[in-house]
Order: sequence, then C-alpha cells, then structure tokens
Amino acid sequence: MNKNKIFKLIETIVENPSILSSQISDSNIGNLVPIEEVYQGYMCGRAIQFTPHEDYGKQGELVRADLTDDKIRIQELTKLNNQITKYNKWVEEKNVLHEEEVRSLNLKPDVVHNLGEYDLKHKQYWELGQFEMWSFMVTRELPQQTTTFNNIKNTFLFINDEELYKANRDDPDFLIRINKTIAEYIHGEIREVLDKNRSIENSIWNEPNNRFGNWISQHPSDAESYEFNTDITITDVTDDLQYIAEDCSDMHENDKIKFPHKRDAYKWWCEHHTQNGKEITYEQLEEAYSRGKRRGKYDTEHNKPLLDKS
Repeated sequence: MNKNKIFKLIETIVENPSILSSQISDSNIGNLVPIEEVYQGYMCGRAIQFTPHEDYGKQGELVRADLTDDKIRIQELTKLNNQITKYNKWVEEKNVLHEEEVRSLNLKPDVVHNLGEYDLKHKQYWELGQFEMWSFMVTRELPQQTTTFNNIKNTFLFINDEELYKANRDDPDFLIRINKTIAEYIHGEIREVLDKNRSIENSIWNEPNNRFGNWISQHPSDAESYEFNTDITITDVTDDLQYIAEDCSDMHENDKIKFPHKRDAYKWWCEHHTQNGKEITYEQLEEAYSRGKRRGKYDTEHNKPLLDKS
C-alpha cells in the first residue's frame, strides 16, 4: 500500500466539510482519530439518481440496480457520469452568459448586491458532482465530541479508493490493519521529529500518536499493518503547467473510472511526476488550468492551452 494513499486517507479523516480547501493544516492533523467502524459494500447499495435542473430540458434518471456488484456499478455509474459531464458543460455555458450579463450592469465593487432585483435574463446554475466508483462508509469518533447535529453527522465519512474498497470487502481484519497502517505512518513522522532533535510533545503528530496507540492497545490482534509500497517511478518533465493541466483534464475525460474527478487526475500526476526537478501540487495544476480557461489561451485545433508567459 502506497504511503501517499495513507496520507490521502488521513486527509479524508481530518477533512472539515466546512472548509473548501482540502489541504491539511497543522490544526487539522490534531483532529486525526482512529477509524471506529467500517461498512462493507458501496455507499448506496440499490439506487442512485441524476437530477439536473428543470431548465436543462432533459429528464433525470433513477437507477435501481445491485450497486454492490462491481461490474454493474461501474457500468451504471459510468453512464450517469457521462450524463453529468454533459450537464456540467451546459451549466458552464449558461454561467458564462450569466457572468457576462452581471458584468454589463457595472455594479459597484465591494458592495453586496441582490442580483434578484435586476431581473436578469440568464440564471446562475450549479454543477453536479460525479458519482464515485469505489466509495464506502466508515465512522470516526471526533475529539471533544459534543452532541450537536454537525458533530454527529461528521462522525460518518466516505472513502473512495479501489484498493481500500476491495481490502475492506475481502479482509476480515481490515479495520485493525488499516488503523495499524495509519499508526505506522504517524510513527514515521514522529521518527523524523526525533531525528531533528525536536520535542515530540510539541509535534502536531503527538496527540494522534497517543490516540492510535490507545486504540490499538484496546483492540489486541495479531493482524499486521499493510506494507508500504514505495516502488513508484517519478518522471521529471519540462512542460508548462498549463499543458500538464490540460493533459490531466483529458485523462479525466477519457477514463472516468480511474479518474472520476479532474482533481483525481491532477493528484495522480503529482504522485508520479516532477516539473524541472520540483514537486508540483494539484492546487498548482488547478490554478494553471483555471488561468488558461479564464484568459482563453487555448489552441483550438489541438485543444491545448497556449503558453501564458504573463
């Protein structure tokens, strides 16, 4: 199991749904807790639905099928995701008209405006998310738990990963092994702190280390952690970030099973490549893609962004 996969799992566990950015901050790491319970099978076992806006002019679709069957699920979700992709392109086109109409109003900046008062011809619409192919549910016990609706809701989270999905389905010791694997990752971070002659007590990993140690001691088992697979070939490239971002977008469009979201393709690229000897983050690729789209700097013949030297 790749160490980057475990770090992504840690990201999922500590993610705050109210924060749009998915970067982990030091304060978020302090919220890392063991997984308490895992649920086998796909997050929605029997029915899923594509529900576009009524202005789209096309009917949505309700799929009733055995979504715990991998073959059926991938087939049905791929069809729905293709519809969602077409719908989101429609949304993007409509929102361009909406934004142009809003700009034509020449509204004063730094003032809150109620757009409902301007009788706009073009509405603003919201994109729909793609259905994740390998999502299963787990629970966590939040630190300093209080009985509020949000905290109860946030004890549940969904993990979307094919390898972990299959391990959870096939390995009866998955819960103890995955927590031990996260604990091993934390131990590595603690060792780095010690190697730098720093105090463990001041490390952001100290509290999570204690929590996982306590959890493991309370759940004795001979099951071992999953082994880390570090055999990833890193390829260095010199391409401009806008070219790279557009290639990743093509990867998402051409293989929505492996890359259900564009960000999945960005993250995969970052795991396997560097640019001019430097590591690149998926946020940099997202910004590069957005910058190219905003400025319209694309080669329409090859559907590639023209280099933006500004």
